[in-house]
Amino acid sequence: MDYQATTTQQKSVAEVGRLFCFVVLSTVGMAAMGVALLAEPLARYYRDRNLVATQQERVEQLQELRDQQEQLQANAEKPSVIEQAAINHLNYVPVNTATEIKVDLPGEWDQLQQALEAVENSKNPSQNEQLPSLISNLAQRPNAQILLLVLGAGLVVISLSCFYKKC
Repeated sequence: MDYQATTTQQKSVAEVGRLFCFVVLSTVGMAAMGVALLAEPLARYYRDRNLVATQQERVEQLQELRDQQEQLQANAEKPSVIEQAAINHLNYVPVNTATEIKVDLPGEWDQLQQALEAVENSKNPSQNEQLPSLISNLAQRPNAQILLLVLGAGLVVISLSCFYKKC
């Protein structure tokens, strides 16, 4: 009985080892095939995602700019606001500065200038997310994609033929 128990234990250890090799080789092979097949679509996805994020930032900046312009136009009827803007930005010297109360311009004037500069600077899309280097390299080299696909398929075939449990 001792010999039979040892033999069954060795068989179960061999089965676990076979299962482990099967799982590891087939998983690595399928992952390699998946990366090779999806390299170009993933590269396009990251480019499109960056483009959408850039355009969304630009839309938000333009909406902010529009809101600031509306606020300045709403204050256009108040002479003290226009005069203060001229004093601060055009070096205008008012005639009777002692009699009028100075009204500070809202901080939007400076923000308006910054928003205009930001809109001009944002014409070049900035990449918020970097494309993973493996994906970008594979997307640029179709020969490497084919090689990775063949190697992954080879691993799957080896795992199925050598480590698959035969009933």
